[in-house]
Amino acid sequence: MLRPYSKTQKLLIFLILFAGVGASLGTATLLGPVAYITRVLREAKTEPVVEKIAVNSIILLLIALTGIISGLITTFYTRSEFKYKLIVLLLGSALFFALPMGLFMNPETMKPFMPPESKVANFVFGPYPDEQIMAKIKSEEYTAIISLLHPAVLPFEPELLKREEESCAKAGVTLIKAPMLPWISENKDSLEKIANLAQSKKGKYYIHCYLGRDRVHMAKKVIEKYNKDIDAKAVTSSRSIDSIKSFERGEIYKFTGEVYLTPYPTDEEFLSYVLNQNFKSIVCLLNSADEGDNRLIEKEKNIIKMLPIELILFPIPSGCEDAAVYEKALEKIKMAPKPTLVHGFKVSSKREKAVIELLKK
Repeated sequence: MLRPYSKTQKLLIFLILFAGVGASLGTATLLGPVAYITRVLREAKTEPVVEKIAVNSIILLLIALTGIISGLITTFYTRSEFKYKLIVLLLGSALFFALPMGLFMNPETMKPFMPPESKVANFVFGPYPDEQIMAKIKSEEYTAIISLLHPAVLPFEPELLKREEESCAKAGVTLIKAPMLPWISENKDSLEKIANLAQSKKGKYYIHCYLGRDRVHMAKKVIEKYNKDIDAKAVTSSRSIDSIKSFERGEIYKFTGEVYLTPYPTDEEFLSYVLNQNFKSIVCLLNSADEGDNRLIEKEKNIIKMLPIELILFPIPSGCEDAAVYEKALEKIKMAPKPTLVHGFKVSSKREKAVIELLKK
């Protein structure tokens, strides 16, 4: 017969499970749904409060789901007669907690989830500085590193901050701490500190958080406010489009003569594969008569206006079946300076499929 568990014992079991389940689910949520939703909202240029509400809603759902799963497992555990269930509980919870923590304690393992370095005025945004980045910062005589890591993000950011302090001291690099918490704090003091540096327009700073997305995005907005002449180019990691097979919205088609047909790039794809001057021209097939397409056209004009990339507009309705229109588009593509990027919105539309067939000939 099973010995009944006290409320204290049940609570302890629940908390052990909650830690393990929460760590694993939290990591998956951060790298999956949260990353996707924040990217979509930023591309749509929504107000920051919308992003904050969306992410906080996801966090609440995550907490609720973690609680439900932990509660169900607790109930199963207290009713089970399995002899080694305590060992399974402790080892399983430890494993589910340790795996994501191990990933976060080693930033190099998270690099696939980090965007490439970018620059706004005299600020360079990048990942957590490893030895190679630290050496580069030292050799290029940066004024300081600005760390947005926060000691309240337990258990890994306090340790990463400590490592960074030691690395900076060893390399003789100044470290400026501007701790920030995304979505749940206004971060007023840290943003004011960054604003003061941006206003001075002096020095050269390397600024980072952990994944280089959310806190960096907040800091970048402040810096952009004081620097209208934004250099949106990626400053390192000049990534070739030949190294990948698809963008987020669809497959990349590569043709002879340095012609690439892709879906409309996301902001990150523009930064990684277009603004690093992989291309000398872009042939945009979006239909300017369509309100949604026209917004994307204007956005693209704004993105590349400071770069030596020729934007060639050849508007074609997505459902166009006029062969003569496509022949003219092909002429434009052939005459465009190479390498050339050709895009509409998605490669699955009738317009893109027709152009692909012509380029294959």
